[in-house]
Amino acid sequence: MKNKFLLVGFGIIYILIAIVIIVSIRELNFIEKGLSEINTINSVKQRYAINFRGSVHDRAIALRDVIIDNDSSEVDSHIKDIRRLEAFYAEAKTNMQTNFVDKNGLDAKELEILSRINKTEDTAQPLIQSAISLKLSGQNDAALKELNKTRPLFTNWLKFINEFIDLQEARNQGLSPVVDNSVTVTYKILIALAIALIIVGIIVMILTDRFLTNTIGENPTKALLSLSNLSEGDLREDLKTTKKNSIMEKIALLSKRLKENLLSVLNTANEVHISAQNITTSIDTTTQIISKQSSLTNQNKDFVTKLAISMDTIKSSAKRTLENSHTTQTLSQEGKDRVSEAVSKISLVAENIEESASLVKNLQENSKHINESANLIADVADQTNLLALNAAIEAARAGEHGRGFAVVADEVRKLAERSAESSIAIQQIIKEVESNIIDCVKSIEKSVSNAKLSQDMVLHTNNMLDEIYKSANNSLEDASSASAILEEKVDEILTLQKNIEESAKMAESTNELMLQNVKEVEKLKQSSQDIKDNMQFFKV
Repeated sequence: MKNKFLLVGFGIIYILIAIVIIVSIRELNFIEKGLSEINTINSVKQRYAINFRGSVHDRAIALRDVIIDNDSSEVDSHIKDIRRLEAFYAEAKTNMQTNFVDKNGLDAKELEILSRINKTEDTAQPLIQSAISLKLSGQNDAALKELNKTRPLFTNWLKFINEFIDLQEARNQGLSPVVDNSVTVTYKILIALAIALIIVGIIVMILTDRFLTNTIGENPTKALLSLSNLSEGDLREDLKTTKKNSIMEKIALLSKRLKENLLSVLNTANEVHISAQNITTSIDTTTQIISKQSSLTNQNKDFVTKLAISMDTIKSSAKRTLENSHTTQTLSQEGKDRVSEAVSKISLVAENIEESASLVKNLQENSKHINESANLIADVADQTNLLALNAAIEAARAGEHGRGFAVVADEVRKLAERSAESSIAIQQIIKEVESNIIDCVKSIEKSVSNAKLSQDMVLHTNNMLDEIYKSANNSLEDASSASAILEEKVDEILTLQKNIEESAKMAESTNELMLQNVKEVEKLKQSSQDIKDNMQFFKV
């Protein structure tokens, strides 16, 4: 609560000030509204009504002068005044209508009075015009009678206008005390709030002084002197205060702890100085060891670099071997496919040759049958020839009767001779065909034997290619495995090379860091010495 005392105190003051401002604004708005109603509303209505009254009053006098005056020039002058007063009245009436009636700025009472004024005007205006007309036409008695009729109208007209004026005056008189009372009340409220502000300010000031005294815990001048001594490094004063949780109590505690910490820092600075000297010796030894390690690492790096180059060469050879194995496997597979295709075709050729041999043998059998048929034809031709010869002999015996038959027998004999000649030619051709068929059969039998031999050789070649394919496949698998292992080893060697290079860099960096640490330790020694020198500023 003490920590928020100042906030609460000044908050109360600001709240009172805000109340003063709010009350002042509210009352001033009320006053401004009242004065505005007096000056800009009621007074304007009253001014328009006063214009009404002036116009009506002056027109009544001017109308009287018109009726009783016999000088025509004077009459004309009075009529002009009446016309001017009528225009003045109309202007005031228009302003009243525009600014108040049309804008609902009149209450019921005001509208009722204004209605009576307008009705009276509507009644009086024709009589006024009639009286003027009669006067201008020379009917003075009739004009005088019209004037007498207008007199009560003018009286009522002015009465109603005065009633409207008195109403506005009464309202202004009613608002003035209210405004004056509001000013008086506002004045009293402001005085009361000002007194309250003064009282609250005095209370806050007294309480603030007590609060600050309790918070500081001592006279501010004395507290300032203690802080000045602390700022100059004088810690010999034994600060005490009776105020709990005060600034002076914290300053006293700070002085005590600062004194203890300064003594501890001095001891630590001495120890740091001694430790820095020991670290310098250790760093020198470590630097020598790191230098030797860096030299060995560089040698290992060179060795591994050469090994990496050799492994890269082996890797290239293994890659070529893998490619050659892959090529061998491909070629052996292609050869195997070609041989399998050849075996199929040779088997087909052997089957075709065997089928051809069978057909040739059938042809040989058919040629034998044809030969037998040719022999039969030859026998038939011989028998026919004999029969034709016998027929010719019989025809010769018959003489003239057998001459036609002799011609037929001679043609039959010639036909038999040609058939015999043809059968002989056929027999010779068949013999040649049989001889060729026998040679063909022998050739086909040899071809069948050769085809079977070629088929056996191709099958043997296919088996050999199959073995080659299997060997090539095994070689490819071994080469792939060896290539993968070699690739892995090369990667390991490259990783080892990178690690050794990183180790070399780290050794160099470590060496540099150790040299830098030597410099930092020297700085530490100097800093510890500076701390000891700076501690001489404090008086403990």
